[in-house]
Amino acid sequence: MTTPSMPAGGPRAIVTGGAANIGRAITEALLAAGGRVVIGQRNIAAASALVERYGDRVIPLRVDVSDPAACRRFVDAAAAALGGLDVLVNNAAVTGASAIAKLADITPEHFENVVRVNLGGVIFCSQAAVPHLKAAGGGVIVHISSVNAVRPQLGALVYAATKAGLTSVTQSMAKELAADGIRVVAIAPGDIALDHAAE
Repeated sequence: MTTPSMPAGGPRAIVTGGAANIGRAITEALLAAGGRVVIGQRNIAAASALVERYGDRVIPLRVDVSDPAACRRFVDAAAAALGGLDVLVNNAAVTGASAIAKLADITPEHFENVVRVNLGGVIFCSQAAVPHLKAAGGGVIVHISSVNAVRPQLGALVYAATKAGLTSVTQSMAKELAADGIRVVAIAPGDIALDHAAE
């Protein structure tokens, strides 16, 4: 996750949902590359173990990515804390039991929550990050998708649809931002053993 424009000290990165599970692994990989990471969580206490281990190289900030205005405030605050931005990882998502609902059980509230977080959070955090990435001379946006984008599991209709939609979002965003030196990619993990839940 490096680009020629990144500072010698390592990438200045944002990882939404970066305190646990896949997000924590991403955060620690960026730290191992010499970077500093702002972790975006609804509950910033979830990042306490990382702060204790890595000190001020980890900066936890509160964000609810379902709120477009909150996404902009968060990304702007993160870029200010880091002194710029090189990498955005859109990892926060409604997953697990919260993402499961069979067709007969889908409510408007479930639909809206999953779509607002899994697609809206990606779009609006990316939108907010673009000016900062341009100012840095380019960078990388990484979307964490899922194997459900192409092989939906039973009962994950809305979740799978958002991850399939993320494929199109990634391709469209990549075409739009290429001229600015911003790469946009997606990663689609399969089942992951979880350590603990974090918001």
